[in-house]
Amino acid sequence: MSMSAMALYGQLTGRSRAEAIEVRGNSWSGFFSKDRRGEDVVKEGNRFFRHRPDRMLETATVLSVSSDRMGIPHVRYNLEIQKLRGTTKFSDGPRSLALETFMSTYRAES
Repeated sequence: MSMSAMALYGQLTGRSRAEAIEVRGNSWSGFFSKDRRGEDVVKEGNRFFRHRPDRMLETATVLSVSSDRMGIPHVRYNLEIQKLRGTTKFSDGPRSLALETFMSTYRAES
């Protein structure tokens, strides 16, 4: 049984519904399209940071960016966690996050 785009849209809620379809005039375009600006910023070898509330600094070093079978881009990265005023480091990886989640979690090196 095939479901029309309108029927599927009617079943979505919240953020998914808001991002699912752009309406331009009377035509539906961009069904499940995502903003791809992050793919230009997140490149292999780039480093991104996140300051945690527990006074730790996370450093994510990008290993690769690739899309899954559904076309959703994912970032593969190594993670290093360090106390802000200390030498203790913890390394973990590789890890993977959807590009959108990665961009909302980590900030580019400045």
